Amino acid sequence: MPESDEHVFLGQTFLSIVEDFSKLALYGYSEAERRKFDFACTLTRDWQRALVGQTLWSSRSGMDKDIRSFLGDSQSRIWAYIVRDDIKNRRLLSEIQDDLQRSGRGQEWAKLRVFLVPADFDSDVEEARDLVRQVIKRDIVHDLLFNIVFGHLTIEMINLVCGGLRNIGLATAILNEITTNGFISIRELSRRFAISAGPIREQVTVLKAAGMLWEPSHAYFGTLRGRVFLELAKQLARQQAAQLESASNDALPDDRLLFILEELGFRRETIWAAAMLYHGFDPRLCENPRAVLTPYVRLQANILLAQHRWGVDLENTKFIIHPSETP
Repeated sequence: MPESDEHVFLGQTFLSIVEDFSKLALYGYSEAERRKFDFACTLTRDWQRALVGQTLWSSRSGMDKDIRSFLGDSQSRIWAYIVRDDIKNRRLLSEIQDDLQRSGRGQEWAKLRVFLVPADFDSDVEEARDLVRQVIKRDIVHDLLFNIVFGHLTIEMINLVCGGLRNIGLATAILNEITTNGFISIRELSRRFAISAGPIREQVTVLKAAGMLWEPSHAYFGTLRGRVFLELAKQLARQQAAQLESASNDALPDDRLLFILEELGFRRETIWAAAMLYHGFDPRLCENPRAVLTPYVRLQANILLAQHRWGVDLENTKFIIHPSETP
C-alpha cells in the first residue's frame, strides 16, 4: 500500500526539526539507515543514541506490527512513534502498554516516545502543515530533547543553581571545573577559586540538589543534565559576547535557542529585556536582596561572572564522564 502524503510529510518533518535543533551544538545529528522503519537518525550527546521511527496514519491495524518492530530492534535507544490522534489509537496504545506490563516488558515502554498529530490533518493545506510542524516541534523539544537527550533539564533546576544572592556564578564555575578538569578535593577547588572551603561546599550541595553533580566512588562528576547546562551556558555566553561587541541593544538569541529557552519556561519578554540591559548591566545587582530580577537575568549574570569573576572558560566542553554513564 503506497504511503499517503501525510505519512511522508510527518516523517520528513520530524527528522528536519531534530536536525535543525542540532545546529545549536547541544547535541549531534547524523542520518542513519532506515532498515525496516519509516525514518531513522543518530543523536550524539556524550555518546550515540540510535533513533528509529514509525508513522501510523492510514492503517489502524498497523499499530501492533509497528510495536513488534520496535520491540524486535535491539540496536536503537529511542523509538519515535508518530500517531494519528483519535480515541481508538489512544485506546490501542493503552492496551499495548498494559500487555507489556503484564508480560514483564514494561521497562521497554520507556524507550517509546509517542507524537500525536491531529486526526484531521491534511498535508495539502499550508495552514495545517504549519500547525503540525509547531505541534511536532514542541513535542520533540519537551519529550525527546528535555527528557532524554538533555537529562531532564528544567527551569527549576537552573533557578536553583543561579538564584543565590552570594558568590554569583560560583556554582557554574565549580560545575565547569569539575566537569572539564575533574575533581581532586574541596581544598583544591578552594585554592582554584581563591575562596574558603565553606562557600565551595555550599555550592557543591546546590549542584547535587539540582542533579548537575553526582558522587560515585568518593569523587564528583558532572551529570548529563549538568553537561547540557554548561553547553547552554556556552551558547548564551557567545550571545553575550556578540551583544557587547555590537552597537545594537536589541539582539535576541538565535531562533532555535530562543525556542529552547521559552519551552524551558523563560518568558520572551524577559529575554528581550535582558538583551536590552547588556551594555549597562552590572551583574553584582543580583547580590542585592531588594533587587527584583527575572530568572533569565540571574542566569545571564551567573554566566557572565563565572567567566569574568571566577575565570572559567565556558568554551571548553571536553567533558570528563564517569564510565558507568556510558552505554
